[in-house]
Amino acid sequence: VLAGSAAWRAWEAQRVGALQAQVRGGLDTAQAALSKDDLPAARSAMEDIRGLVRTEPALQAFAGEIQLVTTSIARRQDEREAGRISALRQKVCEGGDGELCFRLAEDNPARAAAFYEQACHAGYPKGCFSGGLAYGRGTGGAAKDMARAAGLYQKGCDAGDLPSCYNGGVALV
Repeated sequence: VLAGSAAWRAWEAQRVGALQAQVRGGLDTAQAALSKDDLPAARSAMEDIRGLVRTEPALQAFAGEIQLVTTSIARRQDEREAGRISALRQKVCEGGDGELCFRLAEDNPARAAAFYEQACHAGYPKGCFSGGLAYGRGTGGAAKDMARAAGLYQKGCDAGDLPSCYNGGVALV
């Protein structure tokens, strides 16, 4: 069959149609896997079709949709990793790393007071000061509790944190 003939054009249209159906099926498979949170299956489906699109100019129309699904897979992976990292950081904090507890407080405003208090009890004086502020003001997920604030300031002051000493003195007035 000669290139450019009617038979060749019909054959080419059929070939491209089959490839487009294959790419559409791969995209549908990837999106279904993504909706089930099956990232390995979604990545596998995308790898299968990416090669087709790269080598076949007639499939470039799918490039935007492929990029969108690929970005969704990457975003979901990042979310999973962030969750795992956060859980590990919390375990390390619970194990007594006061500085890490302090950082967790800064990253989790709704639970900041509890993390500051953990930091303080783990020997990180800045946590005592910040925890005292949170409990003294009733912020960072804490109810206002001046006695608790004063105790945290005292602990920070005992560790040599001058702002804790100052605020502890003011809290007693």
